[in-house]
Order: sequence, then C-alpha cells, then structure tokens
Amino acid sequence: MQAGQSTKMPQSMYKLENLQGKPRFKKRQTSSDGGSSQTENRLSKKIPLKAKPLDIKGTENTSRTPTAERSTYGSLSSKSFSGSQQNVNRAHSQTDRHKRSLSLDRSKVSAKPVVAKDMEKLRRKVSNLPTPKKGQKDETVVNVSNNPGKATKTENISGSLSNLVVLEKNVQKKTSEVNVLKRAASLSNLNSNTQGNSVLPVTRNNLKNDEMKGKISKIKDHYGFIKSNEPLPDPFKGDSVHFNMHIVINRKRPVEGDQVVFTMTNSKINKPSATTVRIVQKTASPQPKSAIQKSKVSTRSTTTGWLTSIHERSNMKFGFLIANEMPAGYAIRDIRVDFVRVRCGGIDLVKGDILEVKLGIQEKDKHQPFALSAKLIECNGGKRSQEDIGLFLDMTLTKLEEIKCKMDQKSIEHLLDIVSCDAVWKLVCKGDKLDNGSLECLLKILLKLKDLCSKTYLQHYTSLITLVTKSPLFGQKRSILMEFTTEAFRNGNRMLIDMVQQFISISINLAPQRATPITMLIQPTISADPDSREQFLFGLVKVLARKITRKDSDMEWDELPLLPSENEILSYSLENAQLPEVKCKGPYESPYDYMDTYFRLLRADCLSGLISGISDLLKGSFDPRDMSVYLNVELTGLQVTNHSESGLAIALKMKPLTPVQNWAFSSKLMYGSLLAISPLGNFTDIMWATVCDRDEKLLTKSQTIVIELCTEFNTASHAESIFMLERYSGHMIMVESPAYYRAFQPVLHSLQAINVKKLAFLDELVEVKHPIPPPFCCQSKKDDGSDSVDIKENDDENNHEQDDNTHTSHLHNDITIDASIIFPAKENKDALVEKFPNWPKRIPLDEFHVNNFVEASTTLDESQKIAVMRSLNRRVAIIQGPPGTGKTFVGVKILQLILSLSSCPRSPILVLTYKNHALDEFLKQVLIHLSSDCVARVGGRSSDDELDQINLNNLKSHKSRALIDANKSFMQKMDEAKPKVEKAARKLNRSHFMSAYNFVSQATNEQVLSLLKGCPWQSLNRKLTDGTIITNKVVQSFIDMCGQLNLKEFLLTSCGRDQIADKMFMFLSVALKSWTPSNKVFQQIQEKYETALSNFDFKAHTTAKEDQDEEDINDAKEEEEERLAASSQQKVLNEKELIPFSPEKGMVGLVSCMTEAVKKLPVVALVNKTNIWKMSPLERGLLIQILILRNTEEAGEEFQSRLQEYQKLCLERNEVNLQIKAEQLRMKKVMGMTITGASIHNELLKRVRPAVVIVEEAAEVLEPQLIAALGSWTKQLFLIGDHQQLRPPVATYKLVKHHHFDISLMERLLNNQFPHETLMKQNRMRPEFVLLLKDIYPNLQSNLERVEGNNKPECMRDAMFFWHHTHKETGGRSYSNEQEAKMAVELALFLVQQSYKPTEVTILAAYRGQAALLRRLMEKTEKDHEDFFPRNIDEVDKRKRTQIKINTIDMYQGDENEVVIVSLVRSNAESKIGFLKTLNRRCVAQSRAKCGMYLIGNTDTLSTSPIWKRMINTMEGDNLVGPTLIVTCPYHPHVDISVTEADDFPSGNFCKSQCSKIMSCGTHFCRSTCQPAHHHNTCSVIVEYTFDKCGHSCKKKCYEEGTALQCIVEIISRCAKCGHPHSHWCHERSYDVTKKCQQMTPFTHACGHSTLKMCCEDETTLICLQKVPFVLKNCQHDAERICGVQTEADIQCKEACERLHPSCGHPCTSQCCLPCNPAACKVCNEQKKNMKKILQKVRKKEKDRIIEEAKEQIRSMAVEDLKKPCLIEKLYPNGETASEYYDIYDRVMKYAQPSHRWHPHIDNIEKLTNLALEKKWLESKKGMIGK
Repeated sequence: MQAGQSTKMPQSMYKLENLQGKPRFKKRQTSSDGGSSQTENRLSKKIPLKAKPLDIKGTENTSRTPTAERSTYGSLSSKSFSGSQQNVNRAHSQTDRHKRSLSLDRSKVSAKPVVAKDMEKLRRKVSNLPTPKKGQKDETVVNVSNNPGKATKTENISGSLSNLVVLEKNVQKKTSEVNVLKRAASLSNLNSNTQGNSVLPVTRNNLKNDEMKGKISKIKDHYGFIKSNEPLPDPFKGDSVHFNMHIVINRKRPVEGDQVVFTMTNSKINKPSATTVRIVQKTASPQPKSAIQKSKVSTRSTTTGWLTSIHERSNMKFGFLIANEMPAGYAIRDIRVDFVRVRCGGIDLVKGDILEVKLGIQEKDKHQPFALSAKLIECNGGKRSQEDIGLFLDMTLTKLEEIKCKMDQKSIEHLLDIVSCDAVWKLVCKGDKLDNGSLECLLKILLKLKDLCSKTYLQHYTSLITLVTKSPLFGQKRSILMEFTTEAFRNGNRMLIDMVQQFISISINLAPQRATPITMLIQPTISADPDSREQFLFGLVKVLARKITRKDSDMEWDELPLLPSENEILSYSLENAQLPEVKCKGPYESPYDYMDTYFRLLRADCLSGLISGISDLLKGSFDPRDMSVYLNVELTGLQVTNHSESGLAIALKMKPLTPVQNWAFSSKLMYGSLLAISPLGNFTDIMWATVCDRDEKLLTKSQTIVIELCTEFNTASHAESIFMLERYSGHMIMVESPAYYRAFQPVLHSLQAINVKKLAFLDELVEVKHPIPPPFCCQSKKDDGSDSVDIKENDDENNHEQDDNTHTSHLHNDITIDASIIFPAKENKDALVEKFPNWPKRIPLDEFHVNNFVEASTTLDESQKIAVMRSLNRRVAIIQGPPGTGKTFVGVKILQLILSLSSCPRSPILVLTYKNHALDEFLKQVLIHLSSDCVARVGGRSSDDELDQINLNNLKSHKSRALIDANKSFMQKMDEAKPKVEKAARKLNRSHFMSAYNFVSQATNEQVLSLLKGCPWQSLNRKLTDGTIITNKVVQSFIDMCGQLNLKEFLLTSCGRDQIADKMFMFLSVALKSWTPSNKVFQQIQEKYETALSNFDFKAHTTAKEDQDEEDINDAKEEEEERLAASSQQKVLNEKELIPFSPEKGMVGLVSCMTEAVKKLPVVALVNKTNIWKMSPLERGLLIQILILRNTEEAGEEFQSRLQEYQKLCLERNEVNLQIKAEQLRMKKVMGMTITGASIHNELLKRVRPAVVIVEEAAEVLEPQLIAALGSWTKQLFLIGDHQQLRPPVATYKLVKHHHFDISLMERLLNNQFPHETLMKQNRMRPEFVLLLKDIYPNLQSNLERVEGNNKPECMRDAMFFWHHTHKETGGRSYSNEQEAKMAVELALFLVQQSYKPTEVTILAAYRGQAALLRRLMEKTEKDHEDFFPRNIDEVDKRKRTQIKINTIDMYQGDENEVVIVSLVRSNAESKIGFLKTLNRRCVAQSRAKCGMYLIGNTDTLSTSPIWKRMINTMEGDNLVGPTLIVTCPYHPHVDISVTEADDFPSGNFCKSQCSKIMSCGTHFCRSTCQPAHHHNTCSVIVEYTFDKCGHSCKKKCYEEGTALQCIVEIISRCAKCGHPHSHWCHERSYDVTKKCQQMTPFTHACGHSTLKMCCEDETTLICLQKVPFVLKNCQHDAERICGVQTEADIQCKEACERLHPSCGHPCTSQCCLPCNPAACKVCNEQKKNMKKILQKVRKKEKDRIIEEAKEQIRSMAVEDLKKPCLIEKLYPNGETASEYYDIYDRVMKYAQPSHRWHPHIDNIEKLTNLALEKKWLESKKGMIGK
C-alpha cells in the first residue's frame, strides 16, 4: 500500500482498525547533481555508500557526493575520494616501503581522539603546516623527496582521505578512533618514486567496505578473531578475521561467542583484519580464565600496611612496611617501598603512616616483596608537629606556584597527587596543629587549587572541598575558621576577609550539602545589631542554607527540628554525634554555648532511643525490650473533637509485636507517647503522632488506640496523611518512642524560643557568679523623694562577687517582713519587745537579715533558721537538705516569708517538684497556713480530696465578661463547623471507592453516556420496580427525559432531588458493576506497578513473647500516674461520634501503588477515551484507579479546607481558655506543678509570669527542664534538694557517661563553690542509722526529740542488719537473685505476722528485674496468707498488686517507711556491682527507714567497692553483718531464732510461753501461747454483767460492750384497756401493750354473724367472711357467696349446661353461665377429624395411581418413537377417542362466530405429540405429585 493512500476496512475487523497507522519504509532521494543517495530513518539499517577514487594529481572532482548519516552505533562514516583508480592503487602499494610526513587539511577532520598526548604524537608525525585561516583555500603538502626534512614538490589534494579522520578542536573522544587515526596517517605517507613497483591491483571487488556478520571465535589479551558467517570475498583467504580490542565500538569487552557486525580493511590481503567491530548480541558464557590471568590488572596484588622504618641511600629514600595481610604465596610481610613511587600529596612520610601498595606476582617479588606503586591512605598525626604541618603547607603553596608556571606533564601529575591525597588533608584539617599563619596558607592553597584544577580534576577538587567542610574546621560552636575570621575582621585585615569570602563562595558552589556550617563563617563579619539589615540578610541566608542541606548535624541548636528527619533516622549514631559536654566546673563561654549544650543533649536524650530502635529494626538487630513495635496498623475511624489543637482524633487498630496480657498493667501506649507510623514499613515516609486517649477497655477488646497527628512536624497535610493511612491500612508499622515526648516537646520548644541575651539569671547560671539580692528586696529613690521598688534584674552588675553582707547596702528600712512566721509572737514577745517596740508587728527587712535573733525561740532548728534567713537575700538560693532534714518544711516557711514582704511581687509563687506525691505533700503544708482560695494546683486529679478542690480544672471561674462571650462565640462557631468537617470526612471515606456518583463526578459526559448506552442490558435481565425489563430503549428514554442539558451536570445537580436522576444513578450502578473488571485485573495492576514493600520483613531475631517483662510495670504505673497528674488528660474518644473508615463491601478500592503508577501511565489517553466498553480489562482497571485517585484528591482538598477552618477555631478557643486559666492563676498567691507539668503547661507559665520559683527535689530536675520553666520575669529562684542523693534520670546512659547530662543545676552550681546552706538535723531515722551516713554527711545530726520514738521492731534483735548470703545472681538485661528475693519476702511476711501493718513495710530492689520477681513472689504470699493481708476496697487501690510496697531504689527517692528491706541483688565471682558503685544510690537505699533497716546481699561482692566497704566495716564493728539473722519473740526476748535461709523463718507456735499480756479490758491476762502472733483487743473471758435499768444480770464475753446487750429475762405485763396478761422480754418494756394485745374475744357483725377477733383489732376494719347459700335465678342451681365480700349478682353458675345445640342437636358441654357455642361442639369436631383422615387417605391413593400411570406411560414409550419429531394419532368420533374428539370439535366451532365470516367444516382431527417433551412432562408430573 502506497504512503498516503487510505483503505476502507470493515467495522467488524477490530484488529485491522487497531493496526491502522503510517508504515515506515526506506525512500530514495535524488541529489542536486543528478546522482542518487540512500538515506534512512531512525529505525532502518544504515546503507553504506560507494566511495569514489582519490585523484592524487590534484584534479578536483566536480561532483559532490552527500555524506552518509552516522549510524546509531556511532561508527565512523567515510567520505568520497576524487581521482583515478590507478593512482590509488599506486599509493597503497608504496605505503609499506616509504614513510613520509604529511600535512593534513584540518577542516576535513571528523573524529575526536581521547588523549591529548596521542594527538601530539600525530602532530609530530605530520608536517607542521600552519592552520589555514578562515576563507583561505586548504592545501596539503606531500614530501616526495628522500630527505624527510626537505620538501621538493607540493600538490593540491581536495576531497577526503578514506580512513583519515582527525579533529583537533575536540581532543577528548574515543580511544578506538585515535588508533584509526594512527593507521590512517601511516597509510597516507606517499612517495612519488613508487610508480615502478608491482602491486596487487585493487578493484571494487576487493575494496570490502560493506558490513559483514560473524561470531567471535577466539579472544586474546588485546586482540581476537572473528569467524564470518559467509565466505570472505576475493582476494581474501579463509574465513577468520583479525581485530584489535580498541576498535570495538560498543565499549564492551567481547567474549567468545558474541555475535558481531564488522567492516574490513583492504590493506592486508593475506591477513584479513577488521576496521570496526560492533557487538549485536552478547553471549551468556563467562570470560575465559586465560584472558583474566593475562590481563594487566591481574599481574598485581594489592595490600595495606604501616611504615616501620625509613632509610636513605644515594639520595634515594625508601622504607619498609609491614602488611596487614599478604596475598597467598608471599614469603614475608615486609615490603620495600621506594618513596618516589608513593603518592603522598607532597608530605614527608614518617613511621606509622599507613600505605596501600601494589605488588607484582613474579617469583622474585614473592620472595622479596617490592611495591610497584603505593598510596598514602592514613597519616600518623602523632609523629608530626605543628611546625611540620606549617612547613608542608608552605612547600605545597610554593609547588603550586611552580606548577602554574610550567603546566607540563610532570607538573600535572604533581597537581593530581596534591589534590587527591585525602589522607594528608584529613590530618591538616583536624585543626589541632594549625596556627593563624597555617590557616592563611591553607586558604591560599585551596584558592590556588581552584584556579589550577580544570574540568579534568574538578571532581577531585570537589571531594577535597567537601572533606574540608566536614572537618573540625567547621565545628558548630566557635570553629577554628570562625575564630580566624573573627580575628581578621577585628584587625581589619581586608585581604584575609576577601580570601574567606572567596572560599565561602567556592565551598557553597561545590559542596551545597554543607551550606549551613559554611554560612556560619559570615557571622563574624556582620553587624552585631540584631535589628540591622546585615543580621536580617544573614538570617535569610541561614534559612536558605538549611533548606539546601536539610542535614540536622549542620544546623544551629535553635534551628534543629524537634523531631528527627529521615536522614537522621537512617544515619544518626549517638557514638558519632558531636555533642557538647556539660561543664561540671567553670563557667560557659557564652549564653549561646550554654543553650546549645543543653538543647542538643536534651534533644538527644529525647530522640536517641527512638532513632536507635528504628535503626536496629531496619538492620535486623532489634530487641523488643528497647522499643514497642506494632504491626498491621489499620485505620478504623476518625472523630472531630475540640479537645486538641488538631481538632481530629484518629482511631487505629494494631497488633503489638510482643503480646500484652493486661493493658491495665502495661506501660505501652501511655497518654502523650510519641508514635512513628510508617505506611511502607521502611521509615522513609514517617507520620508523627501522639497518643491522645488511652482506653484500657478498648485496648483489651479490640487493641484500638486513639492518636493525634503532629501536624507541625509532618510534611503531609491531614487529608494526605489519612489517605496514606487508608491506602496502606492493615500493612503499616508503628513504633513508640521510649521517652515521654509530651514532657520533652514543650521544653525543647521553649528553649528554642528563649532570647539568649535575656536568659534568666544569666550571671549565676552561665558565668557562675555569686548571687545578688532579688530586685523586689531592693529600693531606689524617685525624683520626688518617694520610694519605688527596683524591678531590674541587676542593681549593680559590678558587685556580683561581693559577699552576703555587702548586699545589705541595697536594702532599705521601708521594706518590712512578718518575722512571727518563724519566731512565734507569743513566745518571743518578752524577748524582742525591747528591740522592736511594735512586736509582733512587721519588722524592717534589713533588721531581719542582720539580726540573728539568738535570744528568740523559733519553730526551726539552727541550720534551718540560717538557711531561711540567708536564702531570702539571694537571687538564686540553694539549700541542701540531707534525708529527713525537713526540706519541705523549710520551703513552706520561705514561701510564707516572701508572701509577707511588703514588696512581694503580685504574681503567684510557683512551686515545682519532681514527683506528684512531693507536690501534694508541699501543698498540704501550704494549706495549713493559707486558705484554699489562695492556692491552685495545676495538673490532673489528685488522690487527696482537699487538693482536688484546689485543682485548676475545678476552680470556680471568675472570668471577665469579654472572655465569657468570646468562649461562647467560639463554641457556637465550632458547633456549626463540626458537622461540615464530619460530612467532608465521610465524603473522603467514600471517595476511596468507585461508586456511580464518584464515576459521574470524575468521568466525562461522553464516558457517562457510553457506560449507559453500551451496557448489554438484555443479558443482565434487570427490572424496574414496576416490573419493566431494562433494555437499551428504556435507558435511552430516561436519557431523553433528562433534557438537552449535559447529562453529567444534570445528574450531579439533581442527585437526591429528582426521581429521574435517582433512576439514572440506579442504571449507572448496574452498568458500572457490569463494566468493572474482575479482581484479578486489579491484582495484576498491583503487581505490575508496585515498587515498595508494604510489609517490612523483620530479619531481627525478635521472639514475640507475651508481655511478661514486668520489671517496669509498677514503675510504669507510677510514671503513668505522674503523666496524667501533670497533663490534665481529658476523655477524647466518643464511639457514637466516631466516623468509621472501613472498606465498603462489593466496591472497588484504590490500589496502594496508584499514586506512583499514575506518573507512568498515559492518563490523558485513558481519561479521554469515549467508548469505554471497547477498552480492555486492564485499561478499565487503570481508568477506574485514575478516577478514584482524582476523586480522592478533590475530597481530600475539601476535607483539608474544612478541617483547617475548624482547627483555627480550636486554636482561638484554646487561646481564650489559656487566658481564662492565666487570669484565674494570677488571682492566687501560690501555684504548684510538677516539673513535667511545668513543661506541658509552659505557655500558661508565660502568661502568669511567676516572679518567684521554689523548686523542691531540685537535684532530681534536669537543668534544661528547669530553664524552660523560667523566664525574664523570674526574679528569685530557690533550689531545695540534695545532690548527694540520686541525680536526674536520663534515658540514654551514654549521655551520662560521656556528657555528664545527669548533673542538675543545683549540683553544677555547688561544684563551682556557689553560696549555699546545708540543713544539719534529720528528723526521720534512728540515730544509729545516721552513723552510716557520716562518710556522706559528716555534720549530719539527729533531732532526738523527734526520733526518740522510732522504736526498733520488737521481733528483731537489731534495728539494722546486713544479711549476708552467697547465692548467685542471674544476669541479662536486668539482674535478679531468686533466693535473695525469697529471703526478703519471708522477712516481710514475718514482720507482718508480728503485728506490723503491710503498709508499714517496704521492700526496695536495686534492679527492676529483682523488683518484678519480688512482686510475683509477694503476690503469691499475700494470697496464701489472706488473714494477715485483708483487702479493703475503699482503702486499697485495686490496681496495686501487693499491699507491701515493692519498688526500685531509684523510684523510692523522697519516700520513707517504718521498716525498709533492701535487696542489693549483686553476687558474682567477678565482684561486679554495676551502678551500685555510685554513692548516690547507696545514700538513698540506707536513708528511707525510720525504725528498721535490713540489707540483704553478698558483702564479699559489694566490699570490692570503697563506698560499700566503708559502710560494711562500720556495721561489722557493731556485729551487724553476718549470714545469720536473729529474730526474737516480741514479748519474750530470750526466745530467739537464727535464720540463715528463707525457709528458716519460724511459722506458728515458735514461742510456747504464755502470753500473759493484759487484755484491752485492763483486767484479764492473755491465756494464749505467745506465738503465733495475735491481738489483745478481744478478751474472751466470760464475766457477769448487771443491767442498770432493770437490775437483771447475764453472762457476756469481756470484750463485749454492755450497752450493746439486751436483757432477755421474761416478764408479764397487763393491758391497760382490757386487763389481759402478756409475757415479753425485759428490754421490751417500752412498747405499748394496749396496741399489741393478742387475746381473742367474740364479736358480732352488723349482718348478725358472730366471729372471734384480737383484742387490739379495730372493729370498723373487720369484714364478715361467713358463707351464705342461695339459688340462682336464671338456672335455679344452688350456689354460695361470702357475706361481707360478694353479692348474688357476683356469683356465676359453675354447673354443666344441659341444653342442646340448635344447629346439630348435640348436647352442650360448656358451663351453665356461658352461652352455647356450636363451634365448640365436641361431637361435631370429632366427626370432622375422622373425615379429614379419610380424605387424606383418598388423596394419597389418587397420587399413587397417577404416579403409576405416568411410570407406565414412560415405560410404554419406545426408544425409536422418542427419536421421531412427533407422534401422529388420529381421533375418531366414536370409540375411546370420542371424548377428546368432540372436545376439540366444540372448541373450534364455538370460536367461529358469524361476524368472523368464516364457516369451518371439520373432516379430520389428528393429535400430534412430541414424545420427548411428553416424557419430560410425565417425569415432572411424577416428581411434583410425589412431593
């Protein structure tokens, strides 16, 4: 078929329609000179052109032949020659005997050599003719004389040489073309004296330029052979063609068996050779071993080693290195290295340098290894001094100057060596050996290298710049280069500044990923004014740099994201992180360094556990105890809520990796926990969320948790996130951060928001200067002479280092204080009235500080009084309080004194504690002195009702009217917006599936019409509600009813409002279901386009066991209570308002991979197709997916828009609520929070602005947490605590070990000799306990008045004892000791059996594993001894597993109890004790008990630590250490028992002495045996008791109260009314006998009937119950009635009826009183039953008859008859067929009417029977009747 012609094809021929298109074929074109050339399009093969002969004499061919197009494989194309064939033959024959120089026409070259030196060699081969100028005729000079240097004749040669293709201007090209160039030059050295030589004539037949096919038969090192598929043409011999490797065009090394296409040269007739080889098909066979063995690479072996010695001989340096590992076959590891062969960047080698060397494989090399070449890969920095580095840099700079001048080959090699030796630059850029001169020299070198490195070496230079920018020269804080730049700017050295700026430009251009640290070099050169334009531009540059790099390690501390980035998660390592250290001693360099240190460390502590957990998870080394992982996460629903800023709560169903037995005791998914959700499972697409509601019942029932997305840190919007959750629902992975993110996030956010220059207490915290008085204790005079309180932070910044007495000069007598708070007015009136006449009124503040009030009595001890008085005069005050010294008491007194100041700040005093329990205790003490209206507690519910009343959430609001109106307005707007968001959410859920409405909304109008019209309605057999079958005509009629409008627009606008539109949607639903392909198609789409795994493959050895790791359950519950108490959690989830997100049955959903697949699909072509019924199933599936995706995007945009409006209202309402709370708190005097609560409610603190902060347990608070709670408004800070006890908890141990992050602010200040006061008297422990603390608190004393009542346990011989054992521990993640645990549990049980309450005994364990073991054992013990452990539901929390408190030492700090048992666990042969070696932990363990302290452990193991050895030696001196514990009878001390093991504890009657203790009655003695232990408050002795009122006596038990007894002596009393006697108990004297007289008396009713009644009964209430006979009037039957109850009309006759039924005449069997009912006649009913049975028998008999007849007829049908079409039977008017004959006759005749004008005449009637159908009918008849 010709191009451009059209051919009609039948419509049914679909294949022909699909195959229509323009054919591709070759065309012949005609050139301008009448010749013809062959061209081809890009798909056809290349057609080689015939070459024309070369005219050696210079005659120019006037005909021009077009140049052939370059082939797709890049082979060289040839140009035509001009001249005679004879001259060409002569030239070729003389080529092998003469070599001459040739000047080439440079304008004719087309090939591009690769290497410059090859070009230079070729240029030297040919003559040095000048390059022709533009427009000048080109000439070629051929030297034909014998003297190569003398030219005798020149000839003009025009045209092109056959294989001469050289292009000078593009030097870098293919190496193969260079070799072709060389051969062409050798062929063109022509000599004019060669005409007489005989040569082989070359004709067109032997000029073989056409491509030929063949197969590679043999391969050598650099050449090979091709076996041609066809015989070679004459004059070539054989079928094997030689080729060199460099001419292979594909740049692939050929192997034997490859199919190739090649062209041949005619220069070697006897040795056929190929000029070009192109591989067209690679073989799968491997490369022969011989080729590998003989290759150049295989002749050497490589190894590394370090230089051990250096020698010099004959001005040649060499050395020896020891190889790390030698290849096989080498005798020794010592390798000689000549330094001239080493690439070392120009630096002198020293011992210890590590080199990479290449060895030969010759035999002599194996016996005496010698380095053919070497490279320096690591420098020995210890052997090189600062002078060496400086000298190297100077020499390198000089060398670069020389290279710039020469630029020869050797210089270029030196340049490459300098720029590519990374080992040298790593050493230089460490910066520890660089002075300012060296830095300047380094900058010059880097700038000089930029000028010298061309494009060839640009990659090496880029790597060098990247290495430099990653070095310590670019540190985060005060980097070396930054200090250098700062000094240069300060000195005004413009040259250095210009160099730095040039380097910055170069570095950002070549290493944009390091833009952030590079831009920091600009900072020293700009103005320090924060409002300057330079600062603004610098800030803008930093933002842009951060956007470019997106690398967290390069960011400043105030720019770091609060959550880790993808790069940080995948590459972060705490070991490699350059984190700063806390300065335990000395000041920080600047406030910036201070904030940078604590922010980075706090962020690392918050995120390192999560990051390392995810990293281990991806690597396959994950331990489930490190982090909680949840699989198969599924989106179950959404809820629009007003309890969060996001306004949206999301319900997720998941499966924990480690199953949870009881969610009530699990620490997983606590409120506020941070979650990372990965839809793909590889954590490159993390969605961040937090737990906003934890319903334990919901978790137990369906494992569902409610979360809130962290919109601030997620890159995707809510709609996009929900789309991802829905898309990968059931396949997602979720991990939970080990750290409580809700407490970290506000702190980190607040730290970044702090203005560093306005940091609170900057002098004290950063510079560690001595404190000055607070501003509200200082006054200054106004201009008018009046006093005003100076609220400046520093009154005199020059007096920071003065002592406390110097500060009193700031005080004035006008500020007064109520001294009676610590010096009670009544006790001190006489002593102080002379000095202060107005006593007990207020006294001046300066007198309060100066006067020690020695003569005054006080409620404080001496150390407490000094601490209180001195701390008031310091802006930052520290009070150290050893255990039991009354730190809370002192804190309350300080609070009272501040409130009594006449200059007291108006803002409330903020009280911060570490634990919720400590806050409750502090506020209880405050409420003793202040009314509840003055105190507020911020946080969740408290267990104390009194504190719950002062909770901020329960306070009566005193809002302003404006706030009330604003709150109502926002609530109203939110109520209006909420349904819109819910509607959009439901629409978003429906958009994920293909429905008729979704199809119409996204498809074109033509597609909607095609779906309706093209549907095969007849085959579907669907009906309308009226029974009409749906056909194409019916559908078309409905389409016509829609009018002339666009059908799509009509349906979308009329849906739900028009019946026709609803009918159309019904049609569309049916058609869409028919048109939709099967599920297999969507599975194919999923498999075809899926690019990522949706389920992560856990390679880790994670054994998913039940969550029985209970070691932290009790601690976790306490932690959860602390969180809830701090955060004021509210119930979020309301299942009634939950919008379910679940796949709709029967609907096609979105394939998970479609978002990525749509980028690869022809979306426009699919969407624009009109006839959708002609689409293939795959195309239909793809179109459905595209439409769903579009619909989802539109629904997502609408949902996001609605949600953003709602979120805005939520934020504004939260702001109003925050203002309301702040207004309430500003009206208080005291507000209390935990430090976690202060972190969470940080925004509230900023509005309240408390001027005074009192921190109790200050040594347990991390410094950044405390700093975040302070602000520029804070004027005074009190730190009360004990740094000798446990430090603040840090989740990451490495931050403690290497960075000292667990040092609190209090401890850090004390380490720097900060002024402080120490409390000296303890009020908790027995005095002997204090002696064990003397090595920690040398000056600690006991307040004997308070502790003398702490009696030792009566059942123990000693108040304290160290119970030694040798039972071995069991290790693992945590340590435990089962035998030791049993000893502790049995000891606790013994104490409870000896009259101690369970709540008075505590067991402490050093490790969580031991605490978990103790809880399990104690739980079993309490169940076995329920008599000693009664549970009172009102008093004991059901969630507590044991009544005896069991906890770890760390979690028990701050608590105390009567008796404390400490399990120390560690017992091993290696004497390892782990973290027990810290003195702080020992201090806590031994300072919790009041009356009894018992340590259990291995003293041999613990004595290896000096801190334990000191205590053990002290106890051994008092005989309080040993393997035997002595327990005694509490009442008979001489009865004692030695206990060595847990089973040795006595049980039952171990003391058989009579108890003889006075009972509670005070009269009798206990007659029981002393043991088992029993109580004495129930004396059971029988005694006689006399009643006071009656004088009667009785017997009772002694413990029974007489007032509770009743006298049971029987007495007789008479009724005052009737005189009847009655007997009753004595204690019943008070009752009225008249009302209760039971004597029976006769009585006559008004009707005349007589009866008996009780004497006390009322006659008017009595009823006559006598039965009276009478005769019924209707039937005359006899009957009875009750006299006082019934009348004759109330009685109905119960006799049988004697009448006959009028209808049947049978007697009636009903009662007489009832009317006769014929239907109830028994006789008639019996007859009907019998008749029914008879009819059933008749019907059955008839059925059997018909069945038998049918069977008989079936049997009578012959097989032959069944094969006939029908059976013809003639009917006769007589005989057996007469009835049937006349029946048909009558029907015909009756049908014919006169009006029909048809008069039939019947002659013959024949009956036609289809036997096959008749048989089927009979079988069906038989079957139906048989049923």
